[in-house]
Amino acid sequence: MKITILGSASGQPVPHRASSSWLLEVAGGGYLFDIGEGCSSSLLRRGIDEEVIKAGFISHMHADHSSGLPSLIQLMHLNGRRTPFEVWLPAEAVERVELCLRTHYLFPERLSFPLKLLPIGASPLYWREGLSISAYPNRHLQGYKGVADKHQSLESYSFKIEVEGKVIDYSGDIGSLADLENFVSSSHLFITECMHPEIEELLKFISQRGIGETILTHIPPQLEGKEEIIKALAKKLGAGGVKMACDGMQVEL
Repeated sequence: MKITILGSASGQPVPHRASSSWLLEVAGGGYLFDIGEGCSSSLLRRGIDEEVIKAGFISHMHADHSSGLPSLIQLMHLNGRRTPFEVWLPAEAVERVELCLRTHYLFPERLSFPLKLLPIGASPLYWREGLSISAYPNRHLQGYKGVADKHQSLESYSFKIEVEGKVIDYSGDIGSLADLENFVSSSHLFITECMHPEIEELLKFISQRGIGETILTHIPPQLEGKEEIIKALAKKLGAGGVKMACDGMQVEL
């Protein structure tokens, strides 16, 4: 089982990081979590064949988590993919993404492979070949109340992945650490954004959860170059196995 960080930037673009995306590779295939800008280029740079990717899971519709989808679909089509590709995303976005793809001239009936856009609903969302993926709502988008239109329900999710006897928790973007209270516990690997929570409070949370290893991603500019400081703080707070993500980082479980 291998995890590859394809994009580790926050919502603020930077030259040396693509936007949010990571890939889980297991015996049955590959699974993308978030598909931000630069995902396709990152796959190509790492020599990862997009054909292995069976499904993608988008936590919410901010551009830095979802805008790489049209380019990824185009890459798959131009490479002559034949196997189906499923994308799970917030229910509020399914019809709009279908329209977006048509706007980009990515007509489903003209693609070389079957594409399914599926709404995130009851968990587990996905279960096959010993893999189970569940979604947990969080409050990351609640600040848009009063601005979002009537078709937008402010959906944002975190994910729990269970495979080969291991548990991987992925925070997505969150409103606060309270979003993770009933979700993250004793996971073998925790992949978490570190832009919205205060870093010290996040590390305290990690230290209390019995987590085996943590990757801090979605890294904001103010934390750039502070890896050693953060590692020292993590050690002081009792949060073991904490790493700062970089594009191309690989972790085996």
